[in-house]
Amino acid sequence: LLNEDKENISKILLFYLSLVISLLWSFESLVFVLFPIIFLLIIKYFLNFTKIIRFNIQNTIFDNKFLLILGLLIFLILLAYFKDKNIYLFYEHALNPISSLPKEILNNKMTLIFLFLLLLIYLILRDSLISPKIFFVNIIWFSLFIVYSAYFVIRSVDNNILSLLPFILFIICCMKINSRQIEIFRKKTLYVIIFFSVISSVYSAVINKDKFYNNFVSLNFYNTPNYLNAKYLPNELIQNKINQYNNLPLTLISGKTLHTPNDNLPSRGYGLPILPLESFNVLTNSTKQKLLDNYFSITNKHLILCINDCKFYFSNEDDMIFSKIFLGNNIKFQKIEEIEENQKKETLYLLSKQL
Repeated sequence: LLNEDKENISKILLFYLSLVISLLWSFESLVFVLFPIIFLLIIKYFLNFTKIIRFNIQNTIFDNKFLLILGLLIFLILLAYFKDKNIYLFYEHALNPISSLPKEILNNKMTLIFLFLLLLIYLILRDSLISPKIFFVNIIWFSLFIVYSAYFVIRSVDNNILSLLPFILFIICCMKINSRQIEIFRKKTLYVIIFFSVISSVYSAVINKDKFYNNFVSLNFYNTPNYLNAKYLPNELIQNKINQYNNLPLTLISGKTLHTPNDNLPSRGYGLPILPLESFNVLTNSTKQKLLDNYFSITNKHLILCINDCKFYFSNEDDMIFSKIFLGNNIKFQKIEEIEENQKKETLYLLSKQL
């Protein structure tokens, strides 16, 4: 008994340690972890499991009137509190696919494969309803698959479905089976996927044999981005102009190269939190305008230091906005200094808000 208690305690500690790490790791991991747990708690405690099996949905919900009313009150309080607050979705690009996707989701072959696998997972879940112990395990995997897929599939189609495929197959293998028929169906589905994956891989290698061979013998196993020198200093004339503005917040736009925080520049080169430009520019005009209004309410002037080239735009109606700097309304820019030497051009701009 003592050994069993120690084993249970170690499992509990490991669970809570993993939970804390997952919640603090990133926004995505927080969602992926909390959604299955909350979904399981709702099914197991808020809803009556035996009445779910009997499809008595009305009694299932209204037997918990107190919890239902409490949940509605909390929702209304939060809605009233956040109604006029200045809150913006950092992940708006994930929820606004028209602005961020090259094309919307299509009814193509990859989408049909994804829907077929979703149907298989649902059948496994539905088949386990008669066994609560198996059902509670499967509901965690099913809800994890739903939230994980919804987050990624909403952005694109083919690439993300192929990226999700190993994870989907892992979920299908981890779900517990209650009947022999579903077990056979799952095995045959996995065999077919493995067979066609091997065939398509061999066929692709034969058709593109030269590219396959070059990649196979290449020592460059992965591509790394180009970084600007961490100790980068602008031209002396540019630096003198920056010093004249008494450490006014400065944003460094380094073009095709990435840059880390630079101690030689005011605000370490991140005066305006608009980097990377590609992520900021997929937001809607109203969101970007409100964010800029917030930034310029703190300091009504900002410096922009551009390496090689910088372009500005005022609305999403402009072309090729992903690498441009959004100005919106009431913000004007002025070129202060431009130096070109050694095939590198540095330009310093002053952004100011019109009163």
